[in-house]
Amino acid sequence: MVVTLTTEAKNWLAINAGVSNCFSPTGVVYKDADGISHTGATGDIVNAFLVAHMVGLDSAEIIASTNYTVFKTINGGNDIGFDDVNFAYNNDGAVSGTPAYCYVAPPVLTTITISPASASIQIGATQQLSVTCSDQYGAAFTCPILTWSSSDPYVATVGASGLVTGIAEGSASIT
Repeated sequence: MVVTLTTEAKNWLAINAGVSNCFSPTGVVYKDADGISHTGATGDIVNAFLVAHMVGLDSAEIIASTNYTVFKTINGGNDIGFDDVNFAYNNDGAVSGTPAYCYVAPPVLTTITISPASASIQIGATQQLSVTCSDQYGAAFTCPILTWSSSDPYVATVGASGLVTGIAEGSASIT
């Protein structure tokens, strides 16, 4: 089997020709090369692209305002073939009940938490702040290098490591 679908093309199919960002055995609305609407599987969409190309209708819109020519560009300039159609059908979960190909967005930093959230520090005393970071899935994420600052350095200072020192009475925000 020679599958020419690139990761980018597979991800595009999962997002635009799947259900819940996964290849799907049902529920995907598309058009064939003649412009007739159908509901089917992700494999049906790959097959519709291939048939459109085989009959010389590369500009026929199949799904998501996309025709064969555009899909070929998404696929890194590679033409698709029967093995690509088989790949889509074999990875849509029709047999197992669970799609074998899903697009999962790469982790992105979404939350930076500073602890403690607030503190009262006596003059001359210190408080070490700590930072935890997480991604959009709630998993731990490597924190970037932070630059700390005090809203009022005459009340409290903060060092590069997040160590806060009380200087005088009052309040200051550490960010």
